[in-house]
Amino acid sequence: PLPAALNIPPSSLQSFKNFRMHVLQPLGIRPHTTTTTLSLVPAKSKGGVAYYEVHFDLGEALTAPMQAAVDEIRGLFAV
Repeated sequence: PLPAALNIPPSSLQSFKNFRMHVLQPLGIRPHTTTTTLSLVPAKSKGGVAYYEVHFDLGEALTAPMQAAVDEIRGLFAV
């Protein structure tokens, strides 16, 4: 099974914020209503150390059964 939650490394948080603000938000899409494709892209630190960042791409809207499963998982994390 796939994980219910994904921990993003600190080096990729800006990429995720950009995805939410510049892709999802202008389209009025909430992150839990669509699929997202994750890929790793090479990057370098200011010190020249090579590493990979997570890159986010918009996928497809969830089907009704998929959305029901996501809503159930989201309920487990509700405070």
